[in-house]
Amino acid sequence: MFERGQRIRASLIFFFLFIFLLTLTIRLAYLQIIKSPELQEKAHSQQKRTIKIEPQRGIIYDRRMRKLAVSLSLDSLYALPREMENKEEIARRLSPVLKKTPSQILEKLNKGKNFVWLERKIPKDLAEEIKGFGISNGIGLTEESKRLYPKGTLACHLLGFAGLDDQGLEGIELLYNQYIKGAPGWLLSTRDARGRSVLSGEYRFYPPSGGYDTILTIDESIQYIAERELEKVYEEQGARSATIIVMDPKTGEILALANQPSYNLNRFKDYPPYIRRNRAITDLFEPGSALKFVTAAAALAEDVVEYEERFYCEKGALRVSKDHVVHDIKKYEWLTFPEVIEKSSNIGTIKLGQRLGPLKLYEYLRSFGFGFLTGIDLPGEVRGVLRKPRQWSGLSMAALPIGQEISVTAIQLATAASAIANGGVLMRPWVVKAIISKEGRVVKEFESIPMRRVISQETAYRLTDILKGVILRGTGTRAQVPGYEVAGKTGTAQKVDPRTGRYSQDKTVASFLGWVPADDPRILILVVVDEPKGLPYEGRMVHYGGLIAAPVFREVAQRTLHYLNVPPGKGSAGEIIRVSLSDMDPKVKEMGIEGRGKMPDLKSKSMRETFRILSNYNLKPNFIGSGRVIKQKPSPGVSLKGVKECTVWFASR
Repeated sequence: MFERGQRIRASLIFFFLFIFLLTLTIRLAYLQIIKSPELQEKAHSQQKRTIKIEPQRGIIYDRRMRKLAVSLSLDSLYALPREMENKEEIARRLSPVLKKTPSQILEKLNKGKNFVWLERKIPKDLAEEIKGFGISNGIGLTEESKRLYPKGTLACHLLGFAGLDDQGLEGIELLYNQYIKGAPGWLLSTRDARGRSVLSGEYRFYPPSGGYDTILTIDESIQYIAERELEKVYEEQGARSATIIVMDPKTGEILALANQPSYNLNRFKDYPPYIRRNRAITDLFEPGSALKFVTAAAALAEDVVEYEERFYCEKGALRVSKDHVVHDIKKYEWLTFPEVIEKSSNIGTIKLGQRLGPLKLYEYLRSFGFGFLTGIDLPGEVRGVLRKPRQWSGLSMAALPIGQEISVTAIQLATAASAIANGGVLMRPWVVKAIISKEGRVVKEFESIPMRRVISQETAYRLTDILKGVILRGTGTRAQVPGYEVAGKTGTAQKVDPRTGRYSQDKTVASFLGWVPADDPRILILVVVDEPKGLPYEGRMVHYGGLIAAPVFREVAQRTLHYLNVPPGKGSAGEIIRVSLSDMDPKVKEMGIEGRGKMPDLKSKSMRETFRILSNYNLKPNFIGSGRVIKQKPSPGVSLKGVKECTVWFASR
């Protein structure tokens, strides 16, 4: 029995030893074969220290290669807590330099992390002071870049800014971050089990690759002019906000864009989000009378109005419903079609809109870009509000023609107006011209993009002549630029009072949009002032766009034209270009009108000159070709009794 018991115990011990060794063998095989790659990778990562080195962001230039945003190389202080032998002593020595208490520094060091930042992007003098301490055990400095905006507030809402980690957060810095940021670099070194650097170990440095440079369409000088004048009206009027856009209507290039209030890009954290918002593309407002050019353009294009047709304006009051009466500024009786726009008659414009009907009016509003994104290369743009005709109220046909019941952005309104200035073609607004490498190689180039033709060239020219009258004789006389002919439109829109749901008598949006020179525009300018306090006019305080926003246009236009070396031309402010048939004077003869009721000689006239002349005779133009007039029908001197149209052939010489 005894021997049998020993054999059983020996067998059990052997069995358990066998199971243990088999389990150990399987475990070792699992670790050596199955888990080997993963464990090797983990060991490798524990033996290596990796420090990310941020790249230097690319420079942002204006169109003349003047720097608007640059990056400086600064040192950042980091710590490797596991390598430190006396954290308390290090915290005490760094405390006065970093202007933090030792306990604040120790709190970072005792978080159990392998790597912590103690201070990012510190000034050079502080970096040198830290180097002078001779601290090397677990403390180091690495070079990082810090974004700097040399002009401070200039173009702040357009440029945007980059954060502490050099990530673009707003504006151009955000939208083109993938190009501007560049690729980070890395510092790799070997360390022992306690996390200390091994001098004989592997050491590699992968330098960062700097970002590409960006060239904008913005002109720093024009931006400065625009910002200075906008700030003046914003402060003088105690306005809620203000916006200005200067663009080239032929190309869609934005030459300047500014908002008030503004902020300093180098201290962007000091300003709340509502100040940093780019109101030109995010804020909606009812344009009011500034939108009447769309109604006029549609009426001309659809041939529902004769040029010299007269409208009865109800002595300044038109009842459009039982409870709603539309008023004009003055008690007009009869106004011609051009005068309806010149005087900004609500009643005359409503009657134009009624002739168009809801579907046509809606079609043209959409064609001019309202209710859609313009496609400008800036983040945060909104579409605006344009309801479909089936959603219109009983008052919509009295509201939409005069710019009510529609919400737009400043960039939408400027872009729409530029289509008139550009001969009927709507251009996409844009801000970035090119992205280039440090060596000057073009990485990506942008160009003008025509969106669509919204009206014919003939209609655009005829409407331009009417809009010149706004400046010469109408509501926009304070926008006159000495020596230049201006076309434009004023806007004064009452804001809806959220408490009552009705239009406020005190809170308005005053605006002015115009282009100059009128017949060959170099610049288009839109000025929008939200809730101005008003100016005294005829014994009362008023908020008219012609009084508040038009003078800003004049000052910006005058200085910009001088800066661009645009020479003054004939048809300067103060001269009456569109002459009525009843006024026979030397100016009429200059325009080729030699007698009443007979067809003038158009030979050798330009297309624009021909438009002016035919407009005075209320003749519908049919143009063939381009260049100068070589043939016309009716012929010169023919009686115009019963004649409605004139066909003109052009050819280049």
